[in-house]
Amino acid sequence: MADPLRSSLLHHDSLTDAVTGESVTPETQLTALHSPSPGSLLFNLTQTAGPSKPCSLVFNNELFPSDGHSHEPANSAFHADVTFSDLLTIPHLRVEVKWPALDLKVAVKIRITENNVRVASNVTRGDLTADELACTSSGSSRLSREGFNNAIAKTNQLCVKSQRLLWHLRALFDTDGPKAVRIRFFDTLADDKSSCIPQLLPFIVGPHKLKSLALPDHSQLVPLSVTRTPHELLSSPAPFPFTTLSSGTTYISINDAQAQLFESARIAHVEQDLGLQQWSKVQHEAVPYQLGEFVILAVNFKPFTPLRGSDGSSVAFRLPERMTTKIWSQQAGIEFACSAFLCPSIAMLEGYDALFIVASRVPFALRTACHDISDLNLRTSIMVTFEPRISQFSISSQLATATALRAPDVARWLPIILNQSPHLPYVDLALKRAPDFKGSVDRRQVDRVYEMMLNWRKWNPEQLAALRSVRSAVGGIILISGPAGTGKTLVQQILCAFFYLIGLHVLVLAPANSNVADFVSKLHKNFPSGDVEALRVFPRSAETDLKDAVGKDATTGPSTSLNPGLPPTHLFEFELVRSEVNAAGEKYSKGRESGLQHKVLKTARNGSLDGTLLQPIMDAKGKAISDGKVDMWKELRRCIEMCERGDFDWQDDKLVNIYEQSYSACKCQFIARSRLIVTTTGNVHNPDIQENWAQDMHGVKCKGVVVILDEACKDNEIDTLGPLMCPGFRSKVTGMIMVGDDRQLEPTDTSAKGRVQFSLFPGRSSMPLATRLKSEGHPCVELLEQHRMSVRIADWPFTNFYPPGMRSSPNTYRTLREKLPGLRVCLAKTLGKDLGHLSQLYSAVDEDDFLRSHYVQVMGRRVKRNLSTVVREHILAFFNHIFWDLHAYFGTELHDNVTVIVAYKEARFCWQQALKHLMRIHKLTTRELPNVMTIDSSQGTEATITIVDCSVQQYRKDSDIGFIDDDRRINVAMTRAQEVRWFLGGSCSADERYARRTKLPAYVRYRNHTETTNSLSNFGGEVLPADGAGWLEKLEKRDVLLQKTFVDDMRRLGR
Repeated sequence: MADPLRSSLLHHDSLTDAVTGESVTPETQLTALHSPSPGSLLFNLTQTAGPSKPCSLVFNNELFPSDGHSHEPANSAFHADVTFSDLLTIPHLRVEVKWPALDLKVAVKIRITENNVRVASNVTRGDLTADELACTSSGSSRLSREGFNNAIAKTNQLCVKSQRLLWHLRALFDTDGPKAVRIRFFDTLADDKSSCIPQLLPFIVGPHKLKSLALPDHSQLVPLSVTRTPHELLSSPAPFPFTTLSSGTTYISINDAQAQLFESARIAHVEQDLGLQQWSKVQHEAVPYQLGEFVILAVNFKPFTPLRGSDGSSVAFRLPERMTTKIWSQQAGIEFACSAFLCPSIAMLEGYDALFIVASRVPFALRTACHDISDLNLRTSIMVTFEPRISQFSISSQLATATALRAPDVARWLPIILNQSPHLPYVDLALKRAPDFKGSVDRRQVDRVYEMMLNWRKWNPEQLAALRSVRSAVGGIILISGPAGTGKTLVQQILCAFFYLIGLHVLVLAPANSNVADFVSKLHKNFPSGDVEALRVFPRSAETDLKDAVGKDATTGPSTSLNPGLPPTHLFEFELVRSEVNAAGEKYSKGRESGLQHKVLKTARNGSLDGTLLQPIMDAKGKAISDGKVDMWKELRRCIEMCERGDFDWQDDKLVNIYEQSYSACKCQFIARSRLIVTTTGNVHNPDIQENWAQDMHGVKCKGVVVILDEACKDNEIDTLGPLMCPGFRSKVTGMIMVGDDRQLEPTDTSAKGRVQFSLFPGRSSMPLATRLKSEGHPCVELLEQHRMSVRIADWPFTNFYPPGMRSSPNTYRTLREKLPGLRVCLAKTLGKDLGHLSQLYSAVDEDDFLRSHYVQVMGRRVKRNLSTVVREHILAFFNHIFWDLHAYFGTELHDNVTVIVAYKEARFCWQQALKHLMRIHKLTTRELPNVMTIDSSQGTEATITIVDCSVQQYRKDSDIGFIDDDRRINVAMTRAQEVRWFLGGSCSADERYARRTKLPAYVRYRNHTETTNSLSNFGGEVLPADGAGWLEKLEKRDVLLQKTFVDDMRRLGR
């Protein structure tokens, strides 16, 4: 008899190397995954199989639900279904119970082994005969669950029978020992023609029993291996399917968590590494341009072999953002080598695949080969070679985190990480101390600082609840969520100060360096007296040499002085490139006065720690070369003074050795003496932190560590887990506070998507821990009162994206007439409305709504270009009908107050072309032009006015909306404005099939809302040809005179 499993795995023979396109060999590092069709046998063996089968659960001979129709109240009616899941990798039985009226679901997963499933045929209960299935678990560790915390929260809404069912299901987990789950079907399996159960039973209790039933969870992937290859997986004891595998909001076991986190990180890194290797194997063509003091290499890619799937389909190649690389040329007469980083496209340099800004000292040969950026006709190119630089630190840290899940001293976090226990203890983080701390807790100090925290500001009820949650953190984990402007940062700041002032070590983390810099800056403003002293730890790669560090102000970023020879018409390009250079350096330069290196050098200069660190100077062989122990701080100061005088000889190995040892020793002591560190989640494994911080060294005892994570919903789960898993201080962590907005953008997943996929667990990298825990019912304090946006522009996103109860503070209710009368006149003029007529048509509130939240409807052509999208008519409508009024009102303050938010990079490029054109033709400066950014890069920013261009015209098919069909992305775009938010778009008319949908995309719903509320205006204009030829020449200038300007409104407000 043919083996159906072998038949389902025939694609193994056609797997190919993603690099060579040849058959898989021991050297193959990556192969594309097979995509089985939904409902096929292979799909059902690797995912949660479907269709599931309706059933009743049997407990103490009682059926849940009863056979036939449910007799429970309508809002408490429930049904149960059973299926199998992940049979080839982590086989388990999955039982789901759903209460549709309450939008509630719980699931129990029972690990299937060789002999714990039994099928009984034709069992009679009452007057009905049906088949039954029983699955016995050897203990609660072989069981997993989903949704129980959510069910507990809704217990009072359930009928008595539903509550009794939940009690039986929870009892499965409360005690060890064998647990049997008995399932009764409503018919016999022989009569079942619709569910997947009959198809899969032969692999569990029949002739095709799977090897995975007798092996550990994910036996093909665990033990974890950095070097595991596809060739090894082909010879696994249990067949490995080479398909995507299921991942959800819970993990079934430690093996499951390890496999998903480890392999998601590892394969993403391998994919990026191999893609860059392929790209850098060939020389590419570059044209060097001079722009002020900057040198830009405009690069066109030569043909290279990208990664590909088994059917020959290639993977779309994109360079990583903020990529750094070494570039060199061996072309005769132009030999050079330099370092550079990738920057976004700029309007003047059109038609290139990538632009790189030279970051190192520009070699003479390259400088002499540069073209002036105004001479675009002369394109003498250079063949250059790239050597991309990918940090190994990040991936090694992530893999170490996944590996540490089995460490004994992290077992206390597993009930939360795996999300299986509804019986987590309440922890008072103010009194909780590290297990090895032997001292006593000063309760009077704790109470005094706690009262200070509660009275530091006039908190609203939700903010107070967030602060008080530190006294009763479920499992030691606190979740705080809320949209922009609800005071999340302020809450974090005072929580940080609270834990610091009661003597604990505090680790503040954020996904990005920009978040870290912002947090440190605001902390110093809120606590200027120095009572809360933060130390920012940069990656070691960001530290500068002594010769570059001394004699410079810590906040000085890259030099940006304007080259006197730069023509005024190139100011836009210059400002754009300068902003990129600043952004690249700002992540480290901003807030550097709080950085470790700066503080160590400052301390050495002022001598405040002289005499506290005595140790010998050693040579390379570990032999002392100093006369006994020396004062390391004095030695470091001596090196600094020599360097400042110009006497330090960097060629003197002995002198350099003294500097390096003294600096390293002083740095380690400074970290050890600090109790508040701020850094990125990716830098937690930094050896400086791991080896010195919270280690009971240099007289500083660690009472416990509290972790505070900013923008937690933007962070990868594996990075979020870093501080709980890193070996340096994980045993001392007493709690973690995660703050973010789970309704805005998730972490970016860089893995290939679509026809060719490499990631075994797609979506795992973009599922943050905070979001996952919240979805499973972990307590979360929702901040509901916003203080930033006018209520007129806040209402719609709050109603559509956030839970009931969102509100705006009283200061957001002021109308434009009361707050910014000049802007009111300006906007009315733009819309062609007479204020007197508006006052007759609308009440004061409705008029404010009309002016602040408006949809400008423009007929245009949606053009796809370079895998991106733009509607140029939207840009023309803005500059010909809106811009000049705003320019008359804001003047040179326009750039800081008006932001154009676009959905696509191609749209941003075309907007930049228009800005460049206006600068050249009308001699405008960047200060007089709007800021333009994509939705994804706008999160965390704000502006007085935002103009949103999503490049949307119609809604006749899904592709008309594209990735804008994502509530999170639209939410970000809609919540960047403070006073006014206008959209530019088409009519979004949906065909009949889409119009019947119960829930249209948020963009379409908003457009329809503005039409219903008469907040929509049609701006006419011709539709451009698809190639857009000559579209920039259609930009017009209007002379506008306003009696009141932005300056007048600010003076009126006393600013």
